[in-house]
Amino acid sequence: MGMDFVFQINSELASKDVLDSVQSACAILHDADATFSLYKPDSYLSKLRDGIASLNDAPLEFRNIYAECALWKKNTRGWFDAMTPQKFFDPSGIVKTWAAKRAALYLESNGFHDFTFNAGGDIYLSSELEPHWLWRIGLSNLNPLASARAGNNMVINLEGTPYRGVATSGSTEKGDHIWAKGKPTKDHEVLQVTVVSEDLVVADIWATAIYAGGLAALKVLVDFESDLAVKTLVMVTFRDGRIVATPGYAQILGNV
Repeated sequence: MGMDFVFQINSELASKDVLDSVQSACAILHDADATFSLYKPDSYLSKLRDGIASLNDAPLEFRNIYAECALWKKNTRGWFDAMTPQKFFDPSGIVKTWAAKRAALYLESNGFHDFTFNAGGDIYLSSELEPHWLWRIGLSNLNPLASARAGNNMVINLEGTPYRGVATSGSTEKGDHIWAKGKPTKDHEVLQVTVVSEDLVVADIWATAIYAGGLAALKVLVDFESDLAVKTLVMVTFRDGRIVATPGYAQILGNV
């Protein structure tokens, strides 16, 4: 997938047993890459792009992702859209965290409950983290990692909350790689969005949608979750220096 995936695991099991489980979890990531990569000519997504495969003949997981993207396009009122301006299906906005969640759930189903998983900057937290500081997640200060000024300017603390997923979308590291309603997001109003959710995939989808749609997409989220007991938390940093957050975000802020 062209990015680093980092597990941090605390376990009383033998090192070999832990390594074997991590390798099996990584196999889930590699399988997803083999199916959905646009950089591998033999992936199913590349074959679909090149016209030598069809959606009707696609593997079940591929069709499931296609359907999920269509559902989230509806839920976000079009701000999350896996169709490119050229009308090609590109589920990059969901596949990374979808695969990461599957890998994390594999570890949990095999008895691992004290680990964190950094999936290219998106974070999954298991349910029984020790020590307590592992619940604290630093947020980028908008400088590229290669910059001497890179670092964290804010910390969120999720201990004691139902939140397990944190996703960030922005242009600092990858440039203007997100399209909004068929137009590139270059120089648009949003610089970065961080979303905290019970579910990592949900966090990733809304981070992408709100980065593309700004306040309009943020209002869609608030309306969509109006009847939910546990709300997704969002912080949006704008190009003009404004920071807007949903109710409840301030309660998870910690000290840097």
